[in-house]
Amino acid sequence: MVSLGSVWRFLDEGSDHGPLWAEPGFDDADWSKGPAQLGYGESDETTTLSYGPDDNERFPTTYFRAEFEEASPESLTNVELRLLADDGAVVFLNGVEVGRFRMESGDTSYLSYAADNSQEDEFDVLSLTPDQLRPGTNVVAVEVHQVNAGSSDVSFDLEFTANRAPESYEGIDQVNFDLQTSDVSYGRDAEDQWAFFGEPTPGSANSASHSTDTVTTSVVNVDISGGFYTADQTIHLITEDATAVIHYTTDGSWPSPQSPQVEGPVTINTTTVIRARAFAPEKGPGAITTQSYFMNVPGHEIPIISVAIDPEIFFGETLGVYENVHKGREAPLNLAYYEPNQELPFQVNAGAKIGGENIWRFAQKPLNISLRGKYGDDAIAYQLFPDQRLASFSRFGLRNGGDNWDDAMLRDAITPRIMRGQMANDVEDYQPVVVYINGRYWYIHNFRSSLDPDYFASSHQVDPDNYDHLEYGHITSGAVTLGVKEGFTDEYLALEAYAAANDLNDPLHYAFMESRMDMDSFIDFVYNSSWRHNREFWRERKEGAKWRWIVPDLDRGLSTSNQTSSLLDNFKKDFGLFGDLMANVTFKTRLAQRYATHLSSTFHPDRIADIVDEANTEVLSEVSRHIERWLDDDGIPSLEDRQE
Repeated sequence: MVSLGSVWRFLDEGSDHGPLWAEPGFDDADWSKGPAQLGYGESDETTTLSYGPDDNERFPTTYFRAEFEEASPESLTNVELRLLADDGAVVFLNGVEVGRFRMESGDTSYLSYAADNSQEDEFDVLSLTPDQLRPGTNVVAVEVHQVNAGSSDVSFDLEFTANRAPESYEGIDQVNFDLQTSDVSYGRDAEDQWAFFGEPTPGSANSASHSTDTVTTSVVNVDISGGFYTADQTIHLITEDATAVIHYTTDGSWPSPQSPQVEGPVTINTTTVIRARAFAPEKGPGAITTQSYFMNVPGHEIPIISVAIDPEIFFGETLGVYENVHKGREAPLNLAYYEPNQELPFQVNAGAKIGGENIWRFAQKPLNISLRGKYGDDAIAYQLFPDQRLASFSRFGLRNGGDNWDDAMLRDAITPRIMRGQMANDVEDYQPVVVYINGRYWYIHNFRSSLDPDYFASSHQVDPDNYDHLEYGHITSGAVTLGVKEGFTDEYLALEAYAAANDLNDPLHYAFMESRMDMDSFIDFVYNSSWRHNREFWRERKEGAKWRWIVPDLDRGLSTSNQTSSLLDNFKKDFGLFGDLMANVTFKTRLAQRYATHLSSTFHPDRIADIVDEANTEVLSEVSRHIERWLDDDGIPSLEDRQE
């Protein structure tokens, strides 16, 4: 039908095409044509599109058309359209709209913008039915919209596929099913009857365990909860369902009917994660119970996190999110958090992704933890960071110290302690923790908060649905471009355009910039030596709100290689907004004054030494074991090297 890389007719002139452009009979003979991928600002486009004469006023919309032949659509099955569209798109088949992505509802025109660019580097998938095609010539037409006039790139490609039933095909059965339930499939049992299945059996027949509805088996209870013990523990796994059989695992994997069956007490004599699940005839499997038992472990002076996660999903050669650094995949896990006094304030189900721009290259990976309803928990109601009043979290990070991982793991850690109360930047909080994965000690991690909607709502009383949080980074390629974490880019791009177009030494124009920017926050950000792909900033979307800057980390800070006079020169040369502001005497004076003040207070050697000593003392009892574990993986060479 239509394959990736096909030749498309396209209109990239920013003109009004008229209302009938998507119709099969529309004459597109004067449109340009070229093979996909089509776009600009990307490294992998085959055909380069035009965005017009002005970098700051790029055409909002580009149009694409292609024809394909289909003699007998009635014989097709599994008709599917896969679309790559940066930023938003509306798709038409034979003149009828069949799908839209990241676009507001209602009519669109050549001046319409996309609602967001949250999935610009991924394919959207649209399922269609054979009766939406015509015998003979069919036309697929797509309008791709930029998110704003300054958006840096456009990309487009499309694939249209289907299966064809054999000529002798005759429908012998059909089924209608109601709303689906997560992790429960619907299929035929051994007696050829439709049933619900709570256990996946890829590549093999459906399991014998099934039910005629979505009722699940009772949860498994444990008579001795997980925790810290100095003697063997004998636990009983029980369920209220008299017909149920309990299966359990000790390697972090999800229990299945093939896992060991509970036939009596289970003895725990080494640090172990128990996961148990009940299975009963005619019912779906029960919820998974997870308990962590720490046996004769050395005392920890910092919080302990126990992670239970399927080893195949996390460490497997094929699926392994951790082993293979599958950054886009999220692995479900159970996480238990213990205070140093061994109290358990919370245990949640969540998901983990590999984090960081490039610090995943180290043997000990950073993890981004997210609570989502699909895992069973939406948030943690607990004050995780002593210096922060925020007591509700849905995201946080388990960092590896960043680029300081193979040195001291402290530069990243001391960032909030240096800055909070001294500098006008938002910053992620920190505390050290030790992590166990499936009962195995995984050593020191930097536990970091996340600047997510919960943070902005609590710390700044901002409507979580009404703010812009932007970043410059390697969003879709090796180039540093502007990306969206929340909201839109239009106000910020307008600010950059104003600064570039006007003489900011004029008090009137500088006053306008001051009305849109928290200047102290911007100036304080300039001290960030790792700034090119670490520029984050935000504002509430309301009249009079100002942009504020974020310092994500300082893992490349406090380094002699970064303490050079060229830092400000780099900012002036490569950071357009900073270079424009440096034309103003008032700004330069304020920059010098704050710099001098921070040198004599915020960054005073005695203050920094105290903060470093405090952070070091917190983890010192764990450092020797941490070094020993990662030494052969190019970790910290020795205590002496770390001290230096």
